[in-house]
Amino acid sequence: MPFFSKSYFWKGLALLSLIYLVVDYTRYEIKASENIANCQRLQLGMTVEEVIEIMGKPESTRKLKKSIGVNYIEVNKYHYSTTLGASTGVDIYFSLESELVLKVDCL
Repeated sequence: MPFFSKSYFWKGLALLSLIYLVVDYTRYEIKASENIANCQRLQLGMTVEEVIEIMGKPESTRKLKKSIGVNYIEVNKYHYSTTLGASTGVDIYFSLESELVLKVDCL
């Protein structure tokens, strides 16, 4: 009989998988909490560089038309994730022309 039987192998693999999931989830939640805290530091009129210095690289970016006040204008949207239960994340909208922050949604 081998020192490690198949049942030990599968139990060990299951334990390692569980540990990996817990560590990965914890790391995600820490980053999400940092995103929310950092978002509170943002101000209208900041440049893209200033936002990236505070928030880091966005998880996604896209161009879209956004209602700012009564007008629809084309903007760049930078998205950062928040906690897993949240329906939205941190969204930052930049003017395409001036590349300054027009709107910040911190959740």
